[in-house]
Amino acid sequence: YVILEHFADNLEEKELSNYGMMLWGNMHGSYKETALGFNLTASQTDLSWVSWQQRAWTKPHLIGYFESHDEERIAFDCANYGNSNGNYNIKWLPYYTLRIELINNLFYPVPGPKMLWEFGELAYDFSINYCEDGTINNNCRLSPKPIRWDYRNEPYRRRLRDVTAALLHLRKNYDVFETTDYQIDLDPGTGRTIRLNSVDMNVHVVANVGLTSTTVTPDFQHTGTWYEYYTGQTLDVTSVNAPLTMAPGEYRLYTDQFVALPAGVN
Repeated sequence: YVILEHFADNLEEKELSNYGMMLWGNMHGSYKETALGFNLTASQTDLSWVSWQQRAWTKPHLIGYFESHDEERIAFDCANYGNSNGNYNIKWLPYYTLRIELINNLFYPVPGPKMLWEFGELAYDFSINYCEDGTINNNCRLSPKPIRWDYRNEPYRRRLRDVTAALLHLRKNYDVFETTDYQIDLDPGTGRTIRLNSVDMNVHVVANVGLTSTTVTPDFQHTGTWYEYYTGQTLDVTSVNAPLTMAPGEYRLYTDQFVALPAGVN
């Protein structure tokens, strides 16, 4: 594989992708702002550019990511700068791990290659500028960071790890996650949706990125029985546009065929 760290005009990147090259797609800013819970109706939280089709590319050669060796950890930003509404406080570990679960479900289901940066599945929350003496300084960007194997034993981080593993299991084992027939509504706003279509299975992701309960219009592909992937609960859809009431930060991933969670994931 040829992967270009290019970051140039979209028309130029589209031409390079047509030659078979892959290009990094930096989505840090918009996914971070969405996780933080600010500006949810403003352009800063527009996630649509994670899709190669939204960029009008003809080939799925965009490698999307929202963390890397050059980007601040989203968990760190949430813990220090997250928004709050009453008891829903994104600065608290139980909530910022849930916010990362939320953005993962608006990231990995979008067809096309993705990058997961190390320990992102455990909400690694040491700053990119963390120094070995415990201070934070821009000169320490390349300093060694603590390896926190103990994170695996913390329940909120373990849940995030399980959700990430469950999403990657879907991407690896079900062809619909490589479809070219998909629609996304990841523009600014509290309700976000992803629709993946194939003859074997359809997928519908619906999420409320807001900090209050709201109704989200899902626009299911068809009526009938749908299965929520993480809970196994069924939803009898009689109207594809019937609104769903969703709690703050809630996400759901529906399939029209039952899919079990992978072994080892709770």
